[in-house]
Amino acid sequence: MSEGPPSNHLHLPSLSIKGFRGFDDLSIPRLGRVTLLAGKNGVGKTTVLEACRVYAAHGRHSVLSELARGHEEYSAVTDEDGDRRSMPNMESLFHGRDPSLKGRIEIGPENGSTGDRLRIEIAHPSKKQAAILERMGPDNLPEGDLRVLKTVFQGREYVTPWLFARDAWGSDRLRSSR
Repeated sequence: MSEGPPSNHLHLPSLSIKGFRGFDDLSIPRLGRVTLLAGKNGVGKTTVLEACRVYAAHGRHSVLSELARGHEEYSAVTDEDGDRRSMPNMESLFHGRDPSLKGRIEIGPENGSTGDRLRIEIAHPSKKQAAILERMGPDNLPEGDLRVLKTVFQGREYVTPWLFARDAWGSDRLRSSR
């Protein structure tokens, strides 16, 4: 039984990476079945592969955490019991380590629709999300100081259970639910 000719359609025919790790804006206009990345040490070959991995995983929190841990990027955090521990520093994934609401990662096809692009950002949670996260988190978190890591891909939005709290966006106090 013949299944017909193989498809020549590439899942990712081109690649655009914005705001991810060392890349402010990178475009690779054409990818083949096999694409060779070559360059000197430290120019970002591994970062391109990591961006492809994040895209293929649809920005899953477990993959983002694993990348931060693999680069030994940690933040000292205080949990709701006041205990200090280390957690993967998700801000290390953003270009220039921009922890503000302007920091955004976009990965996907260069000329694809916005629905085909993965977007990861630090954002204010919706009222419903904030209510859920505030029940999970510490009681002393100032109102309006709640931040979440939001991932949007193909019309679906995911919010991680990590809470970002900042003293006037100065020192980090990352709060996490257990």
